[in-house]
Amino acid sequence: MKKYLMPLLLSLAFLSGLGAVSCNSHVSESDSLHLEQVTIFSRHGARVPLASYEEDLSRVVGAGLTWPIWPVQGGHLSFRGATLEYVAGENFRNEFLAEGLSLTPGDVYFCASPKQRTVQTSEAFAAGLLAGAGVEVHYKGAKDFSDGYLDPEFLPLFDYTTAPDFDWDAFRAEALREMDEMAARVDWDESYSFMENALAFKTSVYAREAGKEHFDKSVSFRVEKLTPAGKPAEPDVAAGCDLLLANRASDAFVLQYYEQDDYALKKYKLTENLNYADFQRLAAIKDVEVDLVFTAPIVAVNISHNMLRMIKREMEAPGRKLTFMCAHDSSVASLLAALRVKPYQLDATTAIERKTPIGVKIVIEKWAEGREHYAKVYLAYYSTAQMRSGNPAELVGEAGRLQRQPLSFEGLSPAANGMYRYEDLMAHIDRTLALYDKTARGERPF
Repeated sequence: MKKYLMPLLLSLAFLSGLGAVSCNSHVSESDSLHLEQVTIFSRHGARVPLASYEEDLSRVVGAGLTWPIWPVQGGHLSFRGATLEYVAGENFRNEFLAEGLSLTPGDVYFCASPKQRTVQTSEAFAAGLLAGAGVEVHYKGAKDFSDGYLDPEFLPLFDYTTAPDFDWDAFRAEALREMDEMAARVDWDESYSFMENALAFKTSVYAREAGKEHFDKSVSFRVEKLTPAGKPAEPDVAAGCDLLLANRASDAFVLQYYEQDDYALKKYKLTENLNYADFQRLAAIKDVEVDLVFTAPIVAVNISHNMLRMIKREMEAPGRKLTFMCAHDSSVASLLAALRVKPYQLDATTAIERKTPIGVKIVIEKWAEGREHYAKVYLAYYSTAQMRSGNPAELVGEAGRLQRQPLSFEGLSPAANGMYRYEDLMAHIDRTLALYDKTARGERPF
């Protein structure tokens, strides 16, 4: 276990006595059906806004309005985020034990994007899952994250090297066509109008300097091999688009809602009159931006290719009982799109982020019944009420059980027990990996 996490674990030690969690979603179909293996691909837990957002956030908010003072360095996992991941790990441990799956450090593998928030999410979850037993979280790059290493197995970076004859010009043209087509279907009027009112945008420094009273609704995208700094690139909104500013404000509103209770929100003019439904409306801008940038078919299949190869490798690792991989909302969104997960929206009563909320986990459970193997695939996430719980010790029993959203896939039919045949799911993953060749030719994959 990394030394810099030890103070956190000591402060969380009281949580080790939390009771077992109800396992209604894991009731066996028969006595012989049992859980063998679990693969989890997670978004990091609750963080604070990225340090690079600070200037934009201050410029886009109206006169007399301020954002909160965030508790940790920009982009880092918050204490609340670490605590909730610890509790989530312990709740999963109790559920797995109830199904006969016991875990030791030798049975598991933890890996993450080389970012503080993803590595500490993994460490906190591991501490809860393994009752404090030490386990290494594997990540590439500098141990203190100082080199900004970009790992293609965790980040949605363009992959134009796997195919030796990759046609970048054809790929770029099709990617922009699909992204523009998606953007043309978005009506920004209501979302932007609400965001502008919440920010008092007309009196902001940005509005004054740009000579505008409203966000510009036009959207264009950046699809380039390298960033302006010469690093591997991922899809993005083009520089200068107001969607970048609106998305960063949306992110900050969502994170403030998670970190502060209603009493604290009332202390800021910025949030004093906002209710739950209002925060959902503000979060919608971020949801749509993630969809536009990361889920166009040719983009999703291409940028998730290395991630999906890693996931398959971990699912097939001999003797592995559990793998935990931690990345970002963009990574989760592109994977779900590439795998052709059928459309869903999380329950409005449980989530203000309706697609890939903070800390969300893609969970793939492998079940055995005799010689047959099945897969149960779902999203696990904390409800907003659980996220904002003032006392993590309250998250015991059913109150601490993460919400579930079953996932279904285009082209796959479940077995009689409601799960997928494991071999069918693996074949579906292989077909998705094979679609990379279409992206190399600049063809829409599906």
